[in-house]
Amino acid sequence: MNAAEGLRDPEAFATGHSVVDDNEPSSPKLLLSDDIPKVQTVAADDLPYVYNTVSPASKWTTFFSVIYPSMRLAPATVMVALCFGMFGPFMTELIKNRVCEVKLNYSEALCANINDAQYSTFATEVKKETAEYNLWTDLIAGVPPMIIAPFVGSWSDVFGRKLPMAIPLFGMGASAVYLSVLANYKLHPDFILFQPVIPALTGAHGIMLMAMFSYMCDYSTEKTRSINFAIFEGIMGISGSLGSVMGGKVYQYWDHAAPFYLSSILFMAAGLYCLFFLHDRIQPDNKEERTLSSLLSWENFRDSVETLRKKRAGNTRGHIWLLLLCFVLAVTVTLADVNVLQLVLEFQPFNWTVVKYAVFSGISGASASVAMILSMWFFRQYLGLPDTITGIIATVSVFLYYLGFGLAWLDWMVYLAATLGVFRNMVVPCLRSYLCGLVAHSENGKLLSFMSVLTSFTPLAGSAVFNMVYAQTNSWMPGLCMLVAAAMMVPVGIGLLYVHMVRKKVVYVSDEKEFILPTDFVTKI
Repeated sequence: MNAAEGLRDPEAFATGHSVVDDNEPSSPKLLLSDDIPKVQTVAADDLPYVYNTVSPASKWTTFFSVIYPSMRLAPATVMVALCFGMFGPFMTELIKNRVCEVKLNYSEALCANINDAQYSTFATEVKKETAEYNLWTDLIAGVPPMIIAPFVGSWSDVFGRKLPMAIPLFGMGASAVYLSVLANYKLHPDFILFQPVIPALTGAHGIMLMAMFSYMCDYSTEKTRSINFAIFEGIMGISGSLGSVMGGKVYQYWDHAAPFYLSSILFMAAGLYCLFFLHDRIQPDNKEERTLSSLLSWENFRDSVETLRKKRAGNTRGHIWLLLLCFVLAVTVTLADVNVLQLVLEFQPFNWTVVKYAVFSGISGASASVAMILSMWFFRQYLGLPDTITGIIATVSVFLYYLGFGLAWLDWMVYLAATLGVFRNMVVPCLRSYLCGLVAHSENGKLLSFMSVLTSFTPLAGSAVFNMVYAQTNSWMPGLCMLVAAAMMVPVGIGLLYVHMVRKKVVYVSDEKEFILPTDFVTKI
């Protein structure tokens, strides 16, 4: 299919497939569910993937068709990730300053030099209070999305992905506006606890990511899904790292509220892009209305729960639950970076400034994201490694990353730990992609909504584990929380290895009715 045909039929161009016209004898007939008399279990690697195309596509057209969904999301992805990069470090810095100057009533001179060794007693109290505020903001932000997600997943399967993407972005934009106000006034840090309320009620990042991953599933084939997930998360990581560096510069040279001003603009712009510039593949029936009652219906919740409860061939249901547990652990561990790594490096024995930390975080995150994109493409396309093996490689990298931080006491050790963890970002996309492959295509939205619930839960677990451990141990071993993170990755590696060994020979197919090959899907012949 050439580019001109793609302009006439963007959906076909996105997947590398031509629309089959039954009235044209020259069009090849796709293998649909009605043509399959019986579903047989086949060896996983016995049959090659073949695209159903009328004419051979050019090399660049085929390449673009593989990465189409992640590229369509790229503008919104970049804007959102820039905000995330700016938001985290400077919200922590805002909390730290307000705790020091307002709640504890220390002098401005002392708070400006709180990292000095002579103020170590005061610093311990500031760190403890800051960690507790981080915990409470995560608790407030995490609960409402956990309740909303099971309804939104099934709703988006009928009405599309655009609104579940855009509405949380507008909520996060409002939150950034609120923080910009707090940054200009020396108010009690308790006012910061109101910041996560609006994002939480509109779905926050959990619902937004669920909709974005579902959108990519709508336009991806079985083989290209993990690549698109990796590209998406790689763009998120690179842009987030650039946002961290950019936030450090505007904080240093412009104004301490500037990162929040910029974040509010970018969040709103990303929401508008999702509403007006994305083509939603799911088109609802004109008779169906997108109402609040249609969203909060019992059927939506029941369908999402049933996806996890239904019996499947072999022990597939057990494998899904095991990998979901691994997913929770892997996502929770990543929060050690968000919650306590900055505090570990800004106080004794490292005494980094917030600008130095922002630059380090930016470079380290960008390197890991680039490595994820290139490595996932290489492992999947050229070496043919399954997601489980790639996930195990990434798990080892995560383990070494946090182990290095936990044992470090000099700057070069920090840099070594970051180098060993260059593959750390591949764990979550591998798990997410493999899980989507264990259910029917029509169940991906429901599964991803449940994973969104888990994603909303992980800040609660991560904050409880890492902030509490750090608050209790920072005076005698600040890196202990990093060692805890490393230990949590051990069960993830074991779970991935077990599933790989059990399923490497056989593909489980649970029900003939599930084995449906849409016209935009890859078929095996």
